[in-house]
Amino acid sequence: MPRCRLNDRYINDCILWASNMVQLEPHFRNGIEVLDIPALDPYKVPAMNVSHTSSVTSVQMSGTNIECDKMYNYKLTYIDFRPQEGILKGRITFPLFLSNADYSIYGTLAKIPLIGNGKTSSNVSNAHCDFVITNPGGLNSCGNVNVKLHFKAEDLKVYVYGLASEDTTNAILNENSKTIAAEMSPTFEKLFEILLTRYFNNLCKKIPFNQLVLYLF
Repeated sequence: MPRCRLNDRYINDCILWASNMVQLEPHFRNGIEVLDIPALDPYKVPAMNVSHTSSVTSVQMSGTNIECDKMYNYKLTYIDFRPQEGILKGRITFPLFLSNADYSIYGTLAKIPLIGNGKTSSNVSNAHCDFVITNPGGLNSCGNVNVKLHFKAEDLKVYVYGLASEDTTNAILNENSKTIAAEMSPTFEKLFEILLTRYFNNLCKKIPFNQLVLYLF
């Protein structure tokens, strides 16, 4: 199969086509040790803190031993690679991925009071992540990349264990799963920011920015 080339006027179409044809899953599922690329089966984050305030939410959360499963089951649905400008934009979609963690939470989530700590698990459905990655290091080099993204999920079933009335709380949370999906977006945005920043910075140690995407395709 021909590889995509920088001088191809249809480079974005080539990358999209290649991303859906090439068997990349083993690389992302198992990681690439020589490039220090983390595995996605599962993807692990040791610890993370999130604060979120909206019209229906005011909450502080911390998580440890965070694991996300099935994140390798993604699809690249949009790409805009501008190597001369040091810009990479795209959209990744996920039909389903799972997460679990040890948590501590204080506040209200979608007007539901949540105070306590314990373990939590969630099923995230029909999600997408829009990202913009820029490189301050120049065309033929790669500094610490800047990552901006927006995450949205249609539905999020979440189960929290360790609260005083966990059965009732879980029932209420999952009756409002679409609202919970919207209110939990900042948490998953931070997870994906950590993932993409680590991924591309590790690639940058070996490959100039204008070759990053072409390295895979």
